[in-house]
Amino acid sequence: MTVAELFAIIAGRLSSPVESIFSAVNAVSDYLMKRAASKRLSIAKGITTVATVNAQNDVQLPADCRIMSGPPMIGTLELQIMPTGGESIYTTHAKPIFYRLEGRRMVLAPTPNAVYTITIPYYAYAEKVYELADTLPFGGQLDEAFPDLTAMVMMQGRGALATQAGEALVTTALMSLIIAEEQNLAESLNNQSQYR
Repeated sequence: MTVAELFAIIAGRLSSPVESIFSAVNAVSDYLMKRAASKRLSIAKGITTVATVNAQNDVQLPADCRIMSGPPMIGTLELQIMPTGGESIYTTHAKPIFYRLEGRRMVLAPTPNAVYTITIPYYAYAEKVYELADTLPFGGQLDEAFPDLTAMVMMQGRGALATQAGEALVTTALMSLIIAEEQNLAESLNNQSQYR
């Protein structure tokens, strides 16, 4: 669904909007993403790889990274959270085994002695919409939640999402995703047990 299609659905409900369609849709998207991340739903997850630079002890996190959803990996090596003073105990460069987050950077120790590929799993920020032709975030999986939630935000402000009515709509929308993910997990486990 595009923003224009969404606006056509809710236009009749609006008498004097408090917020614009774009800020309302972005507020709804962000709220849904936070709630999906709190439920650890795959729709909220991102994954990326970044390459280290020889003799440089940090890499940038992805721009849409809200928070990491698991430890970073170099191949099959799970990087560990850096202990206090972790950087100072390494005087030579080697394959990193520790990390610490500083804002949008991941600091590594020891400092890489070569180029390594780090896989970073994370929970993402929701995509923003700016034009009427933009497609709503979440690949159509939560389109049914947007008309009511967006109208609520446009008429009552962002706080409407945290009301009982807003929470009920959000929970209903996310439940379909939770059920689908549980069914996929059950099917996957069933298929694995058939091959044993």
